[in-house]
Amino acid sequence: LEPVRRGVYRVAAAPSFRGEDVYATWLALDPPTPAYERPADGTGPTASLNTAAWLLGLGELRPEPMAFSCPRRRQSRDTSVRFARRELSPSDVTVAGGIPCTTPRRTVLDLIDAGEDLGRVAAVLRDAEARGTCAGIEGDMDARARGCGFPNGLALYDYLRG
Repeated sequence: LEPVRRGVYRVAAAPSFRGEDVYATWLALDPPTPAYERPADGTGPTASLNTAAWLLGLGELRPEPMAFSCPRRRQSRDTSVRFARRELSPSDVTVAGGIPCTTPRRTVLDLIDAGEDLGRVAAVLRDAEARGTCAGIEGDMDARARGCGFPNGLALYDYLRG
């Protein structure tokens, strides 16, 4: 066995894969529960923000620090893991790489809310729209526009669309 993360191991002959670090971190969040028994509806740790964008293959963000949304307060001594306490609706959750994560639409909105660089958010939005996974998102940008320096959601959306 080879250690992947504290408490998470893989067979030495097994190949590594792109999302291995994120998957190992997600497994380590609830060691006694096998991955196949974990909920994928937002009631458990759900990858979000940059980590979700990376898992979904959207934009150019890196997965670190790994961001997870949880309905209950969580903490970690590991500085490479961040938690946000919030409840997600099942419609805001999808599965990528075997890990529950926020949908492309929710991920774009969360990145804006978190103050991510708008150029990076634009790349995530473009990739999501190319896949047809962000229909109607411009309507959700009204509440975020003023905080980003735009008069309304349509102006913010147009800026992100480039």
